[in-house]
Amino acid sequence: MTTLTEFISTTKPQIMAQLDALTGFNLSDHRNHLANAIRHTLLAPSKCFRGLLVCATQTLFSDDTTTILPVACAIEMLHTGSLIYDDLPCMDNDTLRRGKACCHCVFGEDITILAAYTLQCYAYEILNQPMAVEPKNQLAMMHFISQACGIHGIAGGQTLDLIQARSPEKISPVETIHNLKTGATIVACVCIPAILHGADAQTRTTLNHVGNHLGLLFQIVDDILDVTAESETLGKTANKDTEQNKFTYISELGLDGAKTEALRQAQSAKDHLDTLNQPNNLLYGFIDWAQTRIH
Repeated sequence: MTTLTEFISTTKPQIMAQLDALTGFNLSDHRNHLANAIRHTLLAPSKCFRGLLVCATQTLFSDDTTTILPVACAIEMLHTGSLIYDDLPCMDNDTLRRGKACCHCVFGEDITILAAYTLQCYAYEILNQPMAVEPKNQLAMMHFISQACGIHGIAGGQTLDLIQARSPEKISPVETIHNLKTGATIVACVCIPAILHGADAQTRTTLNHVGNHLGLLFQIVDDILDVTAESETLGKTANKDTEQNKFTYISELGLDGAKTEALRQAQSAKDHLDTLNQPNNLLYGFIDWAQTRIH
């Protein structure tokens, strides 16, 4: 049985190497400035949680994770693009990401916006490449990912997050904001391999539930770390949520309440995972990783 540590040590370098190769544009003109901006955040030290999660879920259906690597890279591109947008002065106005200066602090807001835009376009170019799956399954995957990134996912969640921060009254439950802003893409990571392999409806529903609870767990722990960890450990600015009056599980439940809710979400994810009757699958390790991580 492969442990999570072994899986990460093998798979993460493969994802990062492919991201490096995919963004080695070899341009001979000033578009290199855009290429450097893209690579600045994309290739910075990161957990690679989402890309690894795609590959881990693939192991439920196949022993070959290399075929899913392009999809994992596309997900990492979409996620990184969203982070670059989030950090802009007109959004969360941050200066530190993945232990480095934010993209806009180095390349300016104009090139940074183009970098995030290009990453998201390029992700769909990769997802549209021929794959050894049923075309209808590939199309369904692209539809699922698109929804996770748009008004029913990242963009919608960020909108609620921004408006809530400047509103004196609660405009939406914190769970809804987190489900959209963070949870939707994590659900996609867990569901993508099932969609591509044409898994039955029950398996896909189960994995959707696992992803929902894992996504909430991940964001709750993010909220906790924002008030308990240092910027150097996080690789981003600590206490940012409090400074910007963000609506989080800390502001809603307090620190102890948030920790209790994290435990509940972790157990719920595992309970749904149990129904697949694959006790050695890597997703149990991802739930533990999301719960116990320090950055």
